[in-house]
Amino acid sequence: MYCVANVSVDLTGILYLICGSKILSILISKDQAFSIWLALNKKKYERPLTHDLFVDFLKRYDIKILNATIYREENGIYFAYICTEDFCFDSRPSDAVAIALRLGIPIFVRIDLFKEERCCINYF
Repeated sequence: MYCVANVSVDLTGILYLICGSKILSILISKDQAFSIWLALNKKKYERPLTHDLFVDFLKRYDIKILNATIYREENGIYFAYICTEDFCFDSRPSDAVAIALRLGIPIFVRIDLFKEERCCINYF
């Protein structure tokens, strides 16, 4: 089972995926955090970042991305897909989230990846 996650990011390199009172924290690079922060705040960098180029390519060739899905954890490493109607391709969660935010598509997270329930923490 999956939930649609809200996203927050700490610029020191922590991605937060939030479903209700559950929070999944994933360590990411500061560059990835900055790219996600830009997308969350609807800001553009002075020159296109890699995620911006990828999204421009998708739009130029009319490739429709349906969702980003964080589906697995193995030894502390999280795995994601970016899915079209026809196929899904492998992605790091941080890339999937950065692209999903730019496209305005849902980010799904498998419920059992949330290890513990945390309540009443505001990461927004």
